[in-house]
Amino acid sequence: MIFRMAITAMVALAVPAAANAQLSDVLKKVASSVSSSSSSSSTSKVTSVVSDLVSNLLGSNKLTEDNLTGTWNYTEPSVVLESDNVLSKIGGTAVTNKIQEQEKNFLEKIGFKAGSVVLVLDSDKSGYVSIDSKKINVTWDVDDTDLVLTIAKKDLKMNASLSSGTLQLAMSADKMLDLVSAIISGVSNIASSASILTTLLSKYDGLYLGLQFSKESE
Repeated sequence: MIFRMAITAMVALAVPAAANAQLSDVLKKVASSVSSSSSSSSTSKVTSVVSDLVSNLLGSNKLTEDNLTGTWNYTEPSVVLESDNVLSKIGGTAVTNKIQEQEKNFLEKIGFKAGSVVLVLDSDKSGYVSIDSKKINVTWDVDDTDLVLTIAKKDLKMNASLSSGTLQLAMSADKMLDLVSAIISGVSNIASSASILTTLLSKYDGLYLGLQFSKESE
C-alpha cells in the first residue's frame, strides 16, 4: 500500500511538468522509482499518465452512417495526435496548446465559432453546413475511418472520431483551408493566417487540426 502511494505521488508531481517537458522525462522518473519486480504495475501507471495528457487521437474505428446521421453543433477547435507517442516526441502539451491557439484565432476571424456553425447529416446522404445565416448544401459518405463531405462538387475527406455524443473531425492545415474556403466566401483574404498553421504543423509529424462537434438531442 505504501509503495503504491509513493508511485501515485510521484506521478502527480510529474504531470504538471510534462506540459513543458518531454513525456519521456516523466516516464523515466516514474520508472526509476520502481523495482524490476513491479515492472507490470509501473507500466500501467505510465499508461495512465499518458492517457490523461492525450485527449484527442485520430479515430481508428470504422464509421457507420447511422452514428453520423443527425445535427452536430460546432463547439471548439483542437489539435489531434496520430498516436499517443507523438506528444513525447514533440516535447509536451506546450506545442499543441500553441497550435490550438493559432487555429482558434484563424477560425474566429472567419466567424467559425461555437454556436455559429452547425453540420447536418441526413440519412439520405444529403445535408448542409450553416454558419450564422448562411447555409451550404452538402452530400456526405463514409470511407472506413473518414467522413467525406462533398461541397460544390469538391470531395473533402477528413478523419472522424465518435465518442459519447461528440464528433471530432481531423485534417491537415491545407485541408482545413479547403473546408472553410468551400463554405465561407472571401476566406482567401486570410490565407496568411492559414499559412502560419501550415508552417507550425510542418515542424511536427503526426499532428492534425481538429474540429469538435456535439450532437443535438433528437
